[in-house]
Amino acid sequence: NPQLAGQGVELHRSLLPTYFSTMALLLLLICPALSMNSISGERLSNRWTLLQTSILSSTELVLGKIGGLWLLLALLLIGTMPLISVLMVYSEPQWERWLLGYLAIWLIGALYMTVGIWSSARTSKPILSWLGTTTMCLLLWFIGTVDSLPLVQLLSPLPKMQELLNGWVGLFDITYFVLFIAFLLYHTQDKLNADIWVTQRRPLEHR
Repeated sequence: NPQLAGQGVELHRSLLPTYFSTMALLLLLICPALSMNSISGERLSNRWTLLQTSILSSTELVLGKIGGLWLLLALLLIGTMPLISVLMVYSEPQWERWLLGYLAIWLIGALYMTVGIWSSARTSKPILSWLGTTTMCLLLWFIGTVDSLPLVQLLSPLPKMQELLNGWVGLFDITYFVLFIAFLLYHTQDKLNADIWVTQRRPLEHR
């Protein structure tokens, strides 16, 4: 908007929420697609049996999978950073606010990726994993817009992202992401341990 040229504060307030909200919506579509093959794809290609017999524990397998997904997410976000350099032409950007925004988006993307690997561990069909992940992420997103139910909003990452975009780094917000991600990862590796136990209990002639 030419009328905002030279008005750094107004330009910042105008662009930052829209920029990161749009990015969060795009990640809601991208993350389920990137994570749907993480475990279900291995089962579909019959590589999971080989992984089960390796020296790696289920915890190491899950951490390796999610670590790779988080690194890919970080590279995707880093690739968008040159876009905000355009602001230097019109204003003096508040870089700490933009970096907080990227932190908020990475945390939301990391949560979506973790939901994806949790869903992928429960099916052998990637399309079902994608469908389950997308449905759960959409549900987490929309419950954050229900102002009449503040207790329900506590389960959504949307208000936490908004707090970070406003420049507030709250202990509760960071704890929410850490505990939610840890909860999903724990149940993912627990599911894989259960699958290994079932496999080992099968008769020898069936294995």
